[in-house]
Amino acid sequence: MSEPNPEIARLLSVIRSDSAASIEALVSPIDPAGCGEAGAAAEIARAAEAAGNLELAVRWFGRSAQIDPKTPGALAGLGLALSRLGAFESAWPVLTAAERAAPGDGAVLDALTRALIACKRHDQAAAAVDRLVAAAPGRADSHYIAGVIAGERGRPRESLAAFLAAARLAPRSVGLFEEAVKCFTERGWNQECSAFVAAALELAWPDNELVLHIAWRKRYLADWMGYDALTRRMAEILQTAIVERAATCNTIWALAGHGFDYAATMPVIRMLGESLRPSPPPAPMPPRLPRSRIRVGWLQLNSRFHSTQLATRHVVERLPRQRFEVFGYGRRDPDLPEDSPQRAFQLRFRGAFDRYCDLADAPAAAAAERVRADDLDILIEMQGLNLNNGLDVVAHRPARITAHYYGFLKSCGADFVDYLIADRGIFPPEVARLGVERMAYLPGCHLAPTLGEADPQPLTRTAVGLPQDGFVFCNFNNPWKFEPHMFALWMRLLAAVPGSVLWLCGWHRIADANLRAAAAGHGIDPARLVLAPVDDHPKHLRRVGLADLALNNLYSSGGVTTFDTLWGGVPVVALEQAVPSPWSRMAGAMLKTAGLGELVVPDLATYEALALALARDPVRLGALRGRLRTERARMALFDIDGVTRHLGAAFETMFAIWAAGEKPRDFDVAPAWSPGVVA
Repeated sequence: MSEPNPEIARLLSVIRSDSAASIEALVSPIDPAGCGEAGAAAEIARAAEAAGNLELAVRWFGRSAQIDPKTPGALAGLGLALSRLGAFESAWPVLTAAERAAPGDGAVLDALTRALIACKRHDQAAAAVDRLVAAAPGRADSHYIAGVIAGERGRPRESLAAFLAAARLAPRSVGLFEEAVKCFTERGWNQECSAFVAAALELAWPDNELVLHIAWRKRYLADWMGYDALTRRMAEILQTAIVERAATCNTIWALAGHGFDYAATMPVIRMLGESLRPSPPPAPMPPRLPRSRIRVGWLQLNSRFHSTQLATRHVVERLPRQRFEVFGYGRRDPDLPEDSPQRAFQLRFRGAFDRYCDLADAPAAAAAERVRADDLDILIEMQGLNLNNGLDVVAHRPARITAHYYGFLKSCGADFVDYLIADRGIFPPEVARLGVERMAYLPGCHLAPTLGEADPQPLTRTAVGLPQDGFVFCNFNNPWKFEPHMFALWMRLLAAVPGSVLWLCGWHRIADANLRAAAAGHGIDPARLVLAPVDDHPKHLRRVGLADLALNNLYSSGGVTTFDTLWGGVPVVALEQAVPSPWSRMAGAMLKTAGLGELVVPDLATYEALALALARDPVRLGALRGRLRTERARMALFDIDGVTRHLGAAFETMFAIWAAGEKPRDFDVAPAWSPGVVA
């Protein structure tokens, strides 16, 4: 044994006394090579690990193992620290040695199997996971890892059995459920995925929040097994959530696809909005300094390409700077790498604002203080009660006036949002009065159009798998917006129009398989569902015009999808509203603003009759298509300059009401469409 190192002795004394202000500051300058005692090196390593410095822990665990590999915890500590750092190629040999030194250590085996999976050493991982399950049969994680390994080895039945075992041990684990579904969807294992989801739902049945989560996932998978029973269960969950005042944003999204109306869900929306109110209440904004321009801020999540960001950019670029200063705010929105395909969009999006700031991961109060420092007159929040939103920042009242626009299409449920910017087509008075905010009504459809640029390369039907002569119905929405009752109607249309196809977007293989199976269940050849790959926006706009007629959804109307379809020259048949909810009225409002109100119908029977009549009447349908293609530039729906003027007028009215010392109130913006636009 080497002579004790005084520096090491002093360090250990400080660690043991628990008086160190910063272990890292003490340990970092010391060279582990100067330590000759394995136990002392391991103790220092554990202190560094506890302080969160894994790099230091690796150095000192490595020194301990170098002195004496049999030192308790040295190899295990080194391997675990390497794994946590993501250095799996270095970790797995160390963890293998650690397991030999201490067989049956669950933490070591767990880390070893994960490291082997990461290094694609699947056979070794399978052997390790067998030992892990034997050592910890009652741990859900053990079986979960076994399911992952079986998936990697292409063994669907083994994977299903392992994930089911894990689910029985941890029936309320959302993370486990999602990982299992991910394993099956990535491999297109439809039968196993359906079996797992059904079993997980049965196990989760007493857990309201997990049932809501699984219900949403089932719709994303186009898995409609037990749909009506699940709808009844969700009605019970809604009432429980209201009584017990326990809900999340996921509650709203899960209910949306099962036909629950706005009035029924408003208690949950109010509950969620109110839960964001800070305590104590925020201080009022300071007195406004004299200036000629109104300062407007837009709170988005990030500056990557998305329909909301594209529409926002169109408006922000056009807002007259002699009247407005425009600020943009992101959250968790770092700069993209120079070689990222999204980088050009990010730069142009941010450049549309006079100033742009990423609020990063700042807590809501700190983020609000940063926004408040810009002395905004109006702050526009763009996400509402979506799962990721900026309402927690808005709740701190970082501007004199707050409003929501575009992203949620419902009330935000809280009085710290002054205005909801909308239109009377989507929010008629009987719907609007259910919300909390005052209404700022824009003319026509209030949603700014995306106006994407189509890829100019020519495209044929044959190139995208469509019949050259057959009739093409289409719907490019995400399958979470589908449900079995409207799908059955679509299948009746295919049966009534020989040679026709339904063109959908193929979001993933499980949904594709379920949709084709559903078609077969209605007596339709599954090949008559043509599934297009998800493509970038310009290429999608190029291909959508190959369709003849688009079919809108039942409860969750197409939004940007409808914009893109009409922009591509394809008429859309839509219900006025399946249920009294803004989400179901969106496409109807768009069609009326485009002057195509004859395509908006009151009920499913009329919807089916109109779609069938158009499919059988090429002259009538051709006239509608011709109007879209030749008169698009004159349609109010696509008048981005007009929408921008309307938004500007709304901002000025909000500001005038505030400046007069009045409380927010409902108001209508007078139409100011561009010259030549037909409204």
